[in-house]
Amino acid sequence: MKISIFNLSLAVNAMVVMGTLIAADASAHDGRRLDIQVRNNQLVAQGFLSNPGPNSNDGGGLVRPYLNVIHDHFTNAGGVAFATLPGFDINNPQPLQGSDVTLELLGVSRWTPPASDGTGLDQDFGVPVLESLSPAEQVQIGFPGSGQSSINSDEGGAFILASNISDATADADIDLDYIINLEPEGTIYALQWQLSTTQPGIANSDSVYILLSPDGVGTSQRLHFQSLALESFLGITTAVPEPGSMMVIGLAMVPLALRRKRLAR
Repeated sequence: MKISIFNLSLAVNAMVVMGTLIAADASAHDGRRLDIQVRNNQLVAQGFLSNPGPNSNDGGGLVRPYLNVIHDHFTNAGGVAFATLPGFDINNPQPLQGSDVTLELLGVSRWTPPASDGTGLDQDFGVPVLESLSPAEQVQIGFPGSGQSSINSDEGGAFILASNISDATADADIDLDYIINLEPEGTIYALQWQLSTTQPGIANSDSVYILLSPDGVGTSQRLHFQSLALESFLGITTAVPEPGSMMVIGLAMVPLALRRKRLAR
């Protein structure tokens, strides 16, 4: 039977572990992030590394050479997997002054990539094919401190990331919590979102992807190069994504769209 909510004990375990992690690291927002920007009168999300450190050279540089996608890693503990990154920022609020920005979950899919041989970014992992989640899988996303209810991969939903944006919103750390109701290995999860704003004349974003890959020791366990390959595949370098890419992605999102349509009736 499809899981509609997380098992309570698993959620409690995740919150305890996550709370310990955050308490131990007051700079939990540092890492891979998406800066919400306006380009050509459309919302985009620029991936970047906010705190690179000595071992973070992943070939993408401090700012990704494409838009609307970035990855980070989940940790398995207590029967679930959790992550507190990637997060969002609004580093230049001026084009969005006085407006709200909303983030809507369109779907969640998964990719089980080929193993890495550890030779670097020139590896060919083939064309990524994103698949629907299995009946036992569910991803839940929360927005701590916002007072908004969590959303999940079964039903979709949306968060208001920022309201009545002002200069004070600049450099805002907008961080979500991600929980997967099992301890996956060898799998990358792709959360597909869309950004919208109440600002007149600013179009909704194209699909924005948050990728969650395993944590572990070394690039192979972390699916590091595979994650960068999927980033590159999904990232937007032109105004309009290639039809072939959107077709592969769209097939994985059909089940959620049908569920949401049924819920709306």
